[in-house]
Amino acid sequence: MSAPAGLYNIVADQGSTLSRVIVWKDPAKKLILLGGYTARMKVRTPDTSSTVVLELTTENGRIELGATNGEIKLYVSDEDMAAVPEGRYIYDLEMVAPSSSVYIYKILRGNFAVRTEVTR
Repeated sequence: MSAPAGLYNIVADQGSTLSRVIVWKDPAKKLILLGGYTARMKVRTPDTSSTVVLELTTENGRIELGATNGEIKLYVSDEDMAAVPEGRYIYDLEMVAPSSSVYIYKILRGNFAVRTEVTR
């Protein structure tokens, strides 16, 4: 399971719910059982990577994991997306194995673009 992170670019709209479902599989295309895993994802500005624009975790409810089906559900409410400035950002998504912070798998990374809200 230590393959390099996949590249997946996300485009989101201000003021609109962001919802994505990702299915994590091993190199043999078998579903990863996610029981006990936690997940974290940060969206940052590319030029000042210390600035976090948006954070999704299993702890804050913005990431939900399917224990047996390999599903990773990303969710940001329309109200929270309204607060994210229009722009181009970067992100990565990490999975933390159960009962150990030693096994962290970066499974996705990419650009995260937010388009301006016109209808308010």
